[in-house]
Amino acid sequence: MLRRGLRSDPSELPLGHRAPGVGAVFVETNLGPQAGDAAGSELLLRGPVVSQGRTDGPLIPDAHGFVRTGLRAVGDGPGLRVKRDSELVQYGGFAIAVSELDALYQSFPGSLDGACFTLFDPMVGDRIFAAVVPRPDAAVSLQALHDFLAAREVASYKFPDRLLVVREIPRDAQGRVLRNEILRRV
Repeated sequence: MLRRGLRSDPSELPLGHRAPGVGAVFVETNLGPQAGDAAGSELLLRGPVVSQGRTDGPLIPDAHGFVRTGLRAVGDGPGLRVKRDSELVQYGGFAIAVSELDALYQSFPGSLDGACFTLFDPMVGDRIFAAVVPRPDAAVSLQALHDFLAAREVASYKFPDRLLVVREIPRDAQGRVLRNEILRRV
C-alpha cells in the first residue's frame, strides 16, 4: 500500500478498471443497485487487491466477483464520488454504525456513559477511539475495555485504539453525541 499524496482528492474514483500498467487490472469499481438515486448507490469493488474474505465472513463476493463496501457513492460523469455518512465509521473496508459503538462503550461495567469518536487514518479509514465517563469507584483501562468486548464476542475491528477518560460526554439538546466537541477537547 502507498500513502496517499498530499494533493490527492480521496473522494474521486474512476468508474470501471484501474490498472497500474498495460493489461493488469488493479481494482475495478462499480455501483450497486439503485444507481442514479440521489442518496447514491453502494460502492462495489473487485480485483486482485480486494479482500475476498472467508466464505462465512462479511466480504463475500457477488456472482460477478464484486465485494460490497458499505460505502455510498454517486456517479459523476466517468467517475464517482464517495459520500460520507456521519453516522458510520469506515474502518478497513467495514462500515460500522456509531450508535452500535456508543452502545458497546456505554455498557462497559466501569462506566456511567460512553461514546466513540474517530480520527482519519489514510491506511484504514477511521481510527476508532472510546470516550468513557468512569463510575466514581471504578478504574477503567483500555485493556479492561478490550477484555469486556472480547468476552461479549465483539468483532476486533470494533475495538477502540485508545481510551479517553472524560468527565462528561458532550451532547446536544436532543441527546446526540457531539463527536467534534470530544475531539476539540482532546
